[in-house]
Amino acid sequence: MDVEAYVLLDNYEVAVRTLEETLLPGGGILPLDTLGLPAERGFILSRMNGYPGFEDWKSRFLARREAMRERMVKLEAAGDIPAPPR
Repeated sequence: MDVEAYVLLDNYEVAVRTLEETLLPGGGILPLDTLGLPAERGFILSRMNGYPGFEDWKSRFLARREAMRERMVKLEAAGDIPAPPR
């Protein structure tokens, strides 16, 4: 929510600095914004589309999220985590 507040105040520099914390070890994955949309496509954060710092964060964030997804798929295929019911 802090990031969204900074965006609404048009303080993109501080918003991006705050987003950078999500990429630190243990920084979380920021999966959804306050409206339940994927963070990188959220109504509020998308106001920063085209802002260089946000575009850089977005590409690194999406790459990290994809790497996490791939690890989960491999763990599931190896039987190390239960597959969700279908």
